[in-house]
Amino acid sequence: MFSRIIHYFILPCSEISLLIEKKTARKISFFEKIRLFLHLRLCRLCKMYHKKVMFLDKSLQNTEITEKKVVFNHSEIQLFKRKMKENLKK
Repeated sequence: MFSRIIHYFILPCSEISLLIEKKTARKISFFEKIRLFLHLRLCRLCKMYHKKVMFLDKSLQNTEITEKKVVFNHSEIQLFKRKMKENLKK
């Protein structure tokens, strides 16, 4: 009986990794948060994976905000193509 309760609340690592990804994409339910929290308290590998995912997600969000889009006009693109062709012939 006790083992069933433990297996119900503490998911396997494969399901936790999906739950971590789900958490970065959108909100997870309260029950999912509890299951994630309990698993991360017990499994150090999943805890490290969670930290890495959160770091990457935060870094990508910061990069997206600060990065400016660069737009090239048609003549610049043609000039670049011509120079590349010349370099390839050498």
